[in-house]
Order: sequence, then structure tokens, then C-alpha cells
Amino acid sequence: MLEDLMLTLGRPMRFSRQRHPRLERWLGLDLAPSELASVLQGCAADRVPLGAYYWYFQKLVMARLLRRRNKREILAKITSLDQSNYEQLLHAEMLAEGRGLVVAIPHHGHYILSIVALAERLRSRRQVLIFYGAPATHSGNELFDELYRVLFESVESNVVVIHDTRQGLSSAIRSLKEGAAVIIMPDVHKRESDTYLIPFCERPLNVMLGTAALARKTGAAIIPAVSVSNGNRLGFETHFASALELEDATPHPSNHDAVDIIHRDYKLTAKLFRIYERSMSASIIHWQHVRMHYARVAPFPKLAENEIENVAELFFNDVRVRSLGQAAIRISDTGSSS
Repeated sequence: MLEDLMLTLGRPMRFSRQRHPRLERWLGLDLAPSELASVLQGCAADRVPLGAYYWYFQKLVMARLLRRRNKREILAKITSLDQSNYEQLLHAEMLAEGRGLVVAIPHHGHYILSIVALAERLRSRRQVLIFYGAPATHSGNELFDELYRVLFESVESNVVVIHDTRQGLSSAIRSLKEGAAVIIMPDVHKRESDTYLIPFCERPLNVMLGTAALARKTGAAIIPAVSVSNGNRLGFETHFASALELEDATPHPSNHDAVDIIHRDYKLTAKLFRIYERSMSASIIHWQHVRMHYARVAPFPKLAENEIENVAELFFNDVRVRSLGQAAIRISDTGSSS
């Protein structure tokens, strides 16, 4: 098969320690200096040479493979490449019987193949909604639309694509309350102002709390999933973790103020990304955002004197501080009077 020959010929590039700008352009990996530095740090974290980042060659081969096939051939090919163990997914479904499922999967490995395999596996038991950014605002997502048109466009498929619009969010909430599964990618955002910082793979990461908010508003369980590439070939494996539940899945606005709700959502989101880190840290260069992640720093802002009290209030309201208990932190005046 031509694809196998291409992978065999491309294997030596994985061991290269030198940069290949022409190859990067061919793979669509035009790296700015800061992005290259970030990728090199990711390679160092994985203990692999720079050439390992050119694994995007696998994705190019896979895209070429899928575009040349019809629905039956595509699903058969993805099934043959899927080496996942779905027992934990089935267990989570059993525990969440009658409730919705939020399957949260980041942009890592062959995540598109994992999403298709998940939708195909779940759709016989519940409606499946695939929630992602509209191609108009998220370049590259047109591949999802193309795959959906080929694989799931018929009503009988029980699979629906929704975008990150107000209408799409409303559809997700309504469907989760009815017991559907929503597949979502929580490692992206539109506006940084809508995000919160969490620690992730030695750097701060801006994330939205939308995945936790969906679970809170609908009583759904969150199933963490990570797609992992299997070496030099096209095979993939989706890793699942135990379902995550909010401490208080049912919202009671009269009892919890807005800050408490944010704390709950933040705590669950941070836990979700700690699970991701365990699966992704050994192959962080397979994460779509590695080209920016290690270029990040955590700057300390300069505060005006009249802002210090407000910032201190945020600190003591942080869920990680509050969980220590009131006796854990004391502020005392150590100055002496003359």
C-alpha cells in the first residue's frame, strides 16, 4: 500500500536532530523562532530529537488516506487502526445511566480518529454531539465538517455536529439533560479574557471552565479521554480515565454564590488537566499546542497600591487556599511601635 511505503520512507526523519524548513513548509509547520524554541523544549521533555516533531507526516498520510475513501472504507480503516480498550468507557456509561456524558478529549495524537471511533461506538446507545469551533473562527476545523458530511450526515446516524455558538451551547445543554453524549475539546478558547490559568506540564495554561459548567448545569458525568499515537505506524489508542463528578452536581443558585460556583468548576477543570498530563507528558510533542506552550511564562504583574487588597481577596478566595482551612493561614502585624 502506498501509505505504508510513505511511512517507511519517512521514518528516518524522526531521528533527525537538525531542522528542515522545507519539510516544515510541506507539512504546514511554519515555525516562528519562539515556536521553534517551544517545540525544542517539548522534545527535551520527551527526550527525543527534533525530528520526532515531524510526526505530523503521519497525520498528512492519514488525511490523504481518508479523503480518498467512502464512508464504509473510512470506518473500516479507523476500526482496524483503533487499539483502544473501551472497558472504562462502558463502565462510566453504566454508572451514569440515565444521565448525559461529556467526553472531554484534547488536541493530542490522532484525536480526530479517536473522536470518530467514539461517535461510532456510542451512537447506537445514545445521541452523540461533536462540539467544536466553527471553521470560520478555527482554521483547520473544516476537516471535521468534511468528515461529518461523509460519515454522519444522515439522520439515522444519531450523530450531530454543533459549533461553539450560543445555539450550539443551547443544543449541548438540552441534549445532555436528555442523556446524550457530547464530545468536546477543552484545550482551546476564543478569548483569553474568558479563561483561567491552571498549571499544566511545567507551564501556566489558559483554559475555559466550559466542560465543568456543562456537567454542573446538566448533571452529566465527565469522561476524560486522550488519543495516543502508536509509534511509527498509523495505529492509535484512546486512553480513558474514571468519570469525574462535581462535588455538588445539582446547582443551587440560592445557596452558592457565583464565586463558589467558579471555584467548583475550576477545581474540576484542574483535576481534568492533571489527568491529561499523566497521559500526555510522555508524548507532549504530539499535542497541537506544544509550539506555543513552552514559550509561556508566568509574569508577575505590577500592582498599584490601591489594587493590592483586591488581589489579596482573590488569593484567599482561591479554592486551593480555601481548602486548607482557616487555621492554615494567618496574617499578623510583625512591625513594632516606637
